[in-house]
Amino acid sequence: MKNDKVLVVNGDGGLVYCGYATSVTVNNVNFTNVEGTAYTKSGGGMFIGTVSGAVSFANVTFTNTSVRSGSSSFYSRGGALYIENAKSTVTLDNVNFTNCHAMNYGDGGALYIAGDSTKSITLRDVDFTNTDASRNGGAVYIKGDVNGLKFDDVDFINVTAKSTSGGA
Repeated sequence: MKNDKVLVVNGDGGLVYCGYATSVTVNNVNFTNVEGTAYTKSGGGMFIGTVSGAVSFANVTFTNTSVRSGSSSFYSRGGALYIENAKSTVTLDNVNFTNCHAMNYGDGGALYIAGDSTKSITLRDVDFTNTDASRNGGAVYIKGDVNGLKFDDVDFINVTAKSTSGGA
């Protein structure tokens, strides 16, 4: 998938919106220069809603992606990727987030996972470089109960949460 510049004015998922699925697999994809503005609330590059099975990303890059809320009534979440209600496992393997931002009431500069019933989250060989959030989780924000959380060979470089907590 190749794009030069995508600007989304309203909704979720700057480039890809997946509301409901039995599973989601994303391999060998580059998300570049995607900006969600005004009321694009979640997922500067991609929004994934309710998924009953596994969510898997391998060999994926998110570069220059952002999400920006137009009002304090709407928080911006996941400058690159937003995952909500994944009922099984979430795995990111060899994924790079560079220059990803959750601005104006933003949480999760690169990645936001709302995992109230997620069985496990694994990040393996993942890099977060120059990512920031205007509120919490400069790189990653995980909300809810997760049964297993594993970070394996994950790098955080120049990551900032600008107002409250969780620089990385």
